[in-house]
Amino acid sequence: MDFRQFQQKLQIALCQRLPGKLAQQKLAVQPFRNLPRKKITEKRNAAVLILIFPEDDDLKIVLTKRTHQVKHHGGQISFPGGALDLGESIEVCALRETEEEIGISPNSIKIIGNLTPLFVPVSGFKMFPIVGWMEKAPAFKINPTEVEKVILASAQELRNEQNIRSEMHRKYETDFTIPYFALNGEKVWGATAMILSEFMGILPIF
Repeated sequence: MDFRQFQQKLQIALCQRLPGKLAQQKLAVQPFRNLPRKKITEKRNAAVLILIFPEDDDLKIVLTKRTHQVKHHGGQISFPGGALDLGESIEVCALRETEEEIGISPNSIKIIGNLTPLFVPVSGFKMFPIVGWMEKAPAFKINPTEVEKVILASAQELRNEQNIRSEMHRKYETDFTIPYFALNGEKVWGATAMILSEFMGILPIF
């Protein structure tokens, strides 16, 4: 498989009109409007990195399981990322956070595009997904304060409709349907699943 050609196709797809909220909503908690919204007094932006690399005729996507020590979304599956520092671009933030969380140097990652920003009502952050490419699997150095483990999601598994499931939860006096990707014994839901849904919607066939 010519992954160099694949990477070029993906980069072109990221420059075209994105599927946006329509694709994100396929994996959104429902009813989305009933989720509590954090009151914010100032703009809160965050950037996450969708880090991908080829392996064994498949594409791997780097996810992390957060520890329970972090301020937001402890124990959940997420992309590397975090809040922007003052004067920082979203690309620099995504790369900095990735290095801080899983030890990958920004110099080894090629930024190839962005996905549609997503507002997360519960935390009050507007998330900016950045797509980064590596030629081969990186050597991870996990920050144990923030990351419990690294999860490598397979694009082939994400494309398998049988791995998209849902379950019911009652919270805030409302019954919610929570769709998720079932991957490696973990449930990937919420904002991470919504971003993955859009990413898979533009990912070229390989």
